[in-house]
Amino acid sequence: MPHHRPAEPDIQRYYSEVFAEADRLHRTPQGRLEARRNQVAALREAARLTRPGGPVVGAVISRNAALIDLTAQGRVDERTRRLLLGAYATGVNDPETGFTTAYFHRPEQVVEEFTATGLPVPRLYGVEGPLWPLLDALDTGPDDQLFHDAVACAAAFEQDPAVLGASAHLLAVAPA
Repeated sequence: MPHHRPAEPDIQRYYSEVFAEADRLHRTPQGRLEARRNQVAALREAARLTRPGGPVVGAVISRNAALIDLTAQGRVDERTRRLLLGAYATGVNDPETGFTTAYFHRPEQVVEEFTATGLPVPRLYGVEGPLWPLLDALDTGPDDQLFHDAVACAAAFEQDPAVLGASAHLLAVAPA
């Protein structure tokens, strides 16, 4: 069977159109409501497929991720700062910021989505911890002491409600 791949411009155009439509829908109240319904439906299906008592796990991008990450990279100017503050306020990112177009959650929204499915309140974890932008800015790797100290810091704070949103990603776990 011959291997066929569409020409590169066709692939790029296709994904650009798909992401533009998803972004357009996500920016409307109706689109956000539909996205939430889809997230709840996906969690409900995960719970249905999980053995009783088994873990249902969800991962989301933190509401703070874009502003923290792009600021730490020195990629924020007055125009992008305005867009990033809008994403922080609404959870909907403008792709012009150069950051992903996914919805950004607050910790309490993750809890609401889990409980809307009938699952118990999930345990929430901050994945990277509050020092992740520092590690990136200093190009710190697993062989550096600062990396180990940052991991220990992340472990100490991983379930602290006051610090959860400082992680780029949140992990939620509830029994089915």
